[in-house]
Amino acid sequence: MTFLLCNTRLKIFILLAGLALALPCATLAADALTSVKPDMHPAPLHFKGIYEFKMAAIKLGKMGIEVEETSDHYAMIADIISTGLVNTLVKHSSHTTVDASGGKNFIYPNKEYESNYQTRKKKKYVKMVHKDGKLVEEKLVPPDNRAIRPAVADALKKDTVDPLSFLLVMREKLYTAMQEKKDRFTLKLYDGRRLTQVDFVIGGKQNILYNGKKVPVVVVDVTRKLLNGFTASELANHDPNEPVLHLYITNDARLIPLRAEFSFWMGSISAVLAKECRTGESCLLGIKE
Repeated sequence: MTFLLCNTRLKIFILLAGLALALPCATLAADALTSVKPDMHPAPLHFKGIYEFKMAAIKLGKMGIEVEETSDHYAMIADIISTGLVNTLVKHSSHTTVDASGGKNFIYPNKEYESNYQTRKKKKYVKMVHKDGKLVEEKLVPPDNRAIRPAVADALKKDTVDPLSFLLVMREKLYTAMQEKKDRFTLKLYDGRRLTQVDFVIGGKQNILYNGKKVPVVVVDVTRKLLNGFTASELANHDPNEPVLHLYITNDARLIPLRAEFSFWMGSISAVLAKECRTGESCLLGIKE
């Protein structure tokens, strides 16, 4: 149980990749994808919500996230905390922000990413700054011991995304893939220490029960590969056949992710939207940097 919960923060971000971008779900329009022009982008996101992690009925943690996006700027804040039994085993909290600007048509060449997080009593800090599309500054506190964790070569960091921007880029790639009738796409995620490849396969269509209503969804299966920057112990503990993450996303022009879950030998872990915050209301969890 302890290893499952502490394996890596990347698993948490991947689990929430779709869910954290959910739009208001009070009504679900039946806008067909065929009604959207191929050169259009998904609508900019203006969203605040709280998500809960559960294993069956056991609460494991929650995340508050706020997203504000336009065609030439976005800002995101995410707080994650462990709860219940997890606090006894592996207490965790994190406060992460990203602010990007400088481009147009949803291209953001300038970006600053910061994450303060703590697992048990170990506090860590990551900062990455992009200018004109290039990673020009990286700061890790405490710095990594290179005898234990190998550095990720600069050449491998090209065209990677940080764990928060990952959420927006994933949505954009999924939207484009469906417009072009493709069934898969790939992203590379760099968190300042590790490089991970995340593979998406767009599966079949279903109807799922959500908020008491049957909702048509597209199922997207998500897997990952550890590429670079991992310690020997992380690689030894990683199961290359780890469970597939299933995302359930509304089958309409808005592509609203409703739920994410993966199964393992003890059952299944899921993330669901527990609350959507309204204008003027905060969905953050009060984590101090």
